[in-house]
Amino acid sequence: MAGDISQDLPEAVLFDEEHWTTCSKTAWAAHNDVEPPQVSRWIAHGLPVRPDGRLNMWEAGKWLDDFYEEYKRCTGRDIKAEKLRKTMESLRMRILELDL
Repeated sequence: MAGDISQDLPEAVLFDEEHWTTCSKTAWAAHNDVEPPQVSRWIAHGLPVRPDGRLNMWEAGKWLDDFYEEYKRCTGRDIKAEKLRKTMESLRMRILELDL
């Protein structure tokens, strides 16, 4: 997966490195703890993709934050909070198992 993330740094004096860090769809899925088909669904909903099929990590992250906020506004569901609660519960269960 190391080759899935790269930087296309311009030969310019003033640039933000974060705007040039790209990744594959598979790496973006792993970064967000989702299956690759979810990335394709996000793309269908407007997730920006470069012409070479790679994702600019900063742009994709901003888009995903905006998407989650709009989803929360429309449905009242906070996906990020739900995911965090599930992770916390899973960790709690693993800790309980270790105490046995």
